[in-house]
Amino acid sequence: MFDDLKPDDVPAPPARALEEAVRRGTGIRRRRRAAWASGVTAVVVLVVAVVLGNPFSGSDTATVVPATATPAAPKDYSPIPLNPTEKKDKVSFGFLQKVTQNTDGSLTLRIQPGYYLSGQDAIDANGGQVPMDDYLSDVKKGTSPTDVRLDPRATLRGSLELSQQELENPTVDVPITSAELLKNFRAAGLEQIGVWYRLAGDGSITALSEQFTP
Repeated sequence: MFDDLKPDDVPAPPARALEEAVRRGTGIRRRRRAAWASGVTAVVVLVVAVVLGNPFSGSDTATVVPATATPAAPKDYSPIPLNPTEKKDKVSFGFLQKVTQNTDGSLTLRIQPGYYLSGQDAIDANGGQVPMDDYLSDVKKGTSPTDVRLDPRATLRGSLELSQQELENPTVDVPITSAELLKNFRAAGLEQIGVWYRLAGDGSITALSEQFTP
């Protein structure tokens, strides 16, 4: 339809038409840039939220959820009773083979795991017969000596050897100090002494008592 128009027949554009077209074009470009920037901002916010909320993110700003620490059980320093058993009194039996004083003054005890049975337990383990010495005691098979730290607050009890009493009238349960434990063990001059001991959660000994053997 425009082929029939002559150059002089083309109507002139209205006044300020070019200026109005430029203004509209500028507005469109601004709205597009604003929409693009808004989209980028949303993406950035989403990424930051994911990073902050992801505990496996390598970012230094990742949220760290503190672990709930299980409180350690309080140590039991109570004296080991006479004639204890492993299950009932939660103690172990072994043979004290070495006492070493560390540079900080604490003691390390070398203990060979063993067993000590008396009374009906000894009779049952001996085929229903009363053992010759009324008890059974020996090293546990498949075990080896272990060095264990003695807690400085450990409750210690000596009998015949670890309290260095006279043979005529020994007291079975005598409180001793860690210094006396070291001195009396050396003075006894024995390869090993039977003891009951209690271990804490950190692996240290909190109570030790010599097993009296006639």
